[in-house]
Amino acid sequence: TSEKIRVIAAELAENGAVVPVKVETDFAVARSIALLASKNPVPLVAQFVFSARVKPFVATRIKLAQSSEIIAIVETENGIFQSRRHVEVTIGGCSA
Repeated sequence: TSEKIRVIAAELAENGAVVPVKVETDFAVARSIALLASKNPVPLVAQFVFSARVKPFVATRIKLAQSSEIIAIVETENGIFQSRRHVEVTIGGCSA
């Protein structure tokens, strides 16, 4: 776990089909950022790969099946770090 990573999302999402999420990091260089939703049927939501000259930052919208942790995993040249944010969902966004 690292305090250099911030997962920015609302504590309460009315519609799990469209949940805005931002990931900011104070690491100068990151190889990749992966987003996971702990209670989704397929936890890996997205993975972004960066070149060395790109500032590691992600802003996207994801689907959440139900209230869960959003986990950001940042791979750097010094290792792999994570940060989490719990989001409550009133209407799930994934259906079978």
